[in-house]
Amino acid sequence: MSISPKNNEQIIQNFSISWWSYKVPVFCFFALNIALYKSSHSYNEGTFIVSVVISAIPAVLVYIINKNRKYILTNKRLYLEEGVLGKRKKDLPLNKLNDIEVHQSFFQRVFGAGDLVFLTGNDAAKKITDIANPDAIKEKIATASQYSNDKQAA
Repeated sequence: MSISPKNNEQIIQNFSISWWSYKVPVFCFFALNIALYKSSHSYNEGTFIVSVVISAIPAVLVYIINKNRKYILTNKRLYLEEGVLGKRKKDLPLNKLNDIEVHQSFFQRVFGAGDLVFLTGNDAAKKITDIANPDAIKEKIATASQYSNDKQAA
């Protein structure tokens, strides 16, 4: 993936995806293995290996998706890039951000993950999910946005 900042932009931070995004594959792994163990009288090493391989498929898919999600904050804009086969790229100028919302479920709060929703003028809200430390990221973006607005006003 290649997000290249425009002229006179310095990268402030790259966002990282929280390991919380692996919740579904981990649940699938345990659910499948428990179901096989409870229902099969012949749960042996071969059955265990097959179930591990099958239940690893969702984890591999989530890993590939996460490796193809990139979020970069610069001093002037927020770059968003997502997609494995098809790409969706968006850059949000910091001076156009009206609000940033943090959404966290109970378990996301426990594990330090959350979703960020960016509201900009007339555009539809843009949501990025399963970001590590969403409150700190929100504050960093808000500070950069305020700095960008102050610099444009001067």
